[in-house]
Amino acid sequence: MCVTVGTGIGGGIVIDGHLYRGRWGMGAELGHMQVVPEGRLCGCGNLGCWEQYASGNALVRETREIVANQPERATTLLALAGETIEGEEVTEAARQGDEAALAAFASMADWLAQGMADLAAILDPGRFIVGGGVSRAADLFIDRTRETFARVLTGRGHRPVADIRLAELGASAGLVGAADLARRR
Repeated sequence: MCVTVGTGIGGGIVIDGHLYRGRWGMGAELGHMQVVPEGRLCGCGNLGCWEQYASGNALVRETREIVANQPERATTLLALAGETIEGEEVTEAARQGDEAALAAFASMADWLAQGMADLAAILDPGRFIVGGGVSRAADLFIDRTRETFARVLTGRGHRPVADIRLAELGASAGLVGAADLARRR
């Protein structure tokens, strides 16, 4: 399974070497799997979609909430970002040890892991590939994602834990995949 973490969450499922598209060609719309009943409103119109908790937008929203409630935890971030907090500033601040930015990445990692564990309970993949724009900051979340995934996985201790790897093409993986798909058609 491929999980692309960017502005939202996208995905792809490969079964026996073939991309699974679903009956209507819309398979693997992972970001709109509900993870929190009555949760945050999503752009799709539903509530509690996964991408509202584990995406670039979710990362920025979480950071802004922490800053609003506990600005003392965000001194580095506030110095970098000024009035407008965006993903690049959150990432840079986290790399410099900013407490608020690191907490937001930890939250995103936990939600990413929970969604992947839910998918593993249904589809039992051997591997998850994580790509998308947020994967450029994988050093800030991938280890925690792996640890949380192993801890929340259904049947842990009685089933193999799927491997979680970064897309070799990083943030360009989706673009290269789409180009290759178009080339083959």
